[in-house]
Amino acid sequence: MDLPVRIWLDEAHKGRPLRFEATAKTRDMSLTGVFVVCTYKLPVSLPVNLEIRLNQTQTLRARGKVTRVEKNTDPLNSGIGIRFTEMDPYAKEMLL
Repeated sequence: MDLPVRIWLDEAHKGRPLRFEATAKTRDMSLTGVFVVCTYKLPVSLPVNLEIRLNQTQTLRARGKVTRVEKNTDPLNSGIGIRFTEMDPYAKEMLL
């Protein structure tokens, strides 16, 4: 799936305030997580907020944690794996 995604955080991590916001595209998505194609690298275990645009009228909102960072010479194969940690039941139904 090649869907637009907004990732942001506005919280503390390891005792430091962090602010970050970016947009990217998804590559793979399941009920448990998503791979986001991007060139920026976020620390593993960092909690993030996500908005994934499923279509013109539906946006999936979730929280997750970075579980994997892939660096590659090809930017289309670089990115971060995120495991969903919070998602409302309606959002899960959209993924089925």
